[in-house]
Amino acid sequence: MASGSILPRQKRLAAVPGLMVLGIWQLRQVWRLFMLVTLGMVAAVMLVCALPLFTIVSTTAGVRSTFNTGLFDPTSSVQMEASVASSTEITRTTSAVTQEYRQVGGAFFAQPPVVSLRVPYSPIAQDNQLIRLHVMQLHGYDNASLTSRLSLTQGHLPQVNANSLEIVLSDSNVRSLHAHLGSTYTIYVYSPGIRQPVPVQLTVVGTFQDVSFLDPLWHGDSFLSLYDPASRVTSVEAIVSNAALLHLYDQWTQKAGGRAIQFPTALNYYFPLDITAVNSTNLDVLQQRLEKLSLSLPIVVDRYAMQSLTMSNSDLQALISAAGDQTSVTQIPVLLLLALM
Repeated sequence: MASGSILPRQKRLAAVPGLMVLGIWQLRQVWRLFMLVTLGMVAAVMLVCALPLFTIVSTTAGVRSTFNTGLFDPTSSVQMEASVASSTEITRTTSAVTQEYRQVGGAFFAQPPVVSLRVPYSPIAQDNQLIRLHVMQLHGYDNASLTSRLSLTQGHLPQVNANSLEIVLSDSNVRSLHAHLGSTYTIYVYSPGIRQPVPVQLTVVGTFQDVSFLDPLWHGDSFLSLYDPASRVTSVEAIVSNAALLHLYDQWTQKAGGRAIQFPTALNYYFPLDITAVNSTNLDVLQQRLEKLSLSLPIVVDRYAMQSLTMSNSDLQALISAAGDQTSVTQIPVLLLLALM
């Protein structure tokens, strides 16, 4: 019995090397097929995993190209009015509004805003003679913004001058006023708390080429000399430095015994959208941040007694809508490819 059970076991053990040889021979015949199947599976997994990434990259590129068209202004703008000529209040308001945009807007509005202070249209005089049917509005900008945006043909950018406000004029306004470098003018601004108009001395220190009001860099400002046939009044516009304008307000405050005089100044803030922070997946987040800003800004502005707050995102909203449509169109071929797989 024992010898009979040992023989079959020995036969089975002797058959093992033969099976291994057969298996190795079979593997040699089909290893290419196995390798091809393995590579196919890896390629399929990589393709399936890469398609979502490809979708995000391609749609994000389309979204950013939409914001970079140059036809619309990708900024969020805020306008308000300061009722008193106080450099302290204007500086505090600017800091508070900028901080609110950075906190609520996040990476979308991390860049500093373009700040423009505007003085109402005022009568102009030259050599103690009033220039009939002409009024002038002063547009204040930070020189850092002007350096990258303004193409001077003569002179230099306006600086802080203790004796007068330095201004630069467009070619259109130069022709209207018959101005040249060194020309001096006086505008008379009115304050509700002062019976007599306050004279402000102006000196032309530079000229620049006319700009189009369609240029998004200037947010609708053209600085052109415009004639109104109904009133027969010609409106001219000049650019000054924000720092020089605030310095003038400080001088007024000192003359008034430390009390800021009543004088309306329009405050305009243009917050540029950081396009590199936008992608195809966060357009809804950008829309939500803008809505939150529209709710929180009035609370911030009320702390500083500013008036007539308006927030404009019309161009930005149009770009967001166009970018959303671009994303939907770009995803169609990718979705079809996924469906076929």
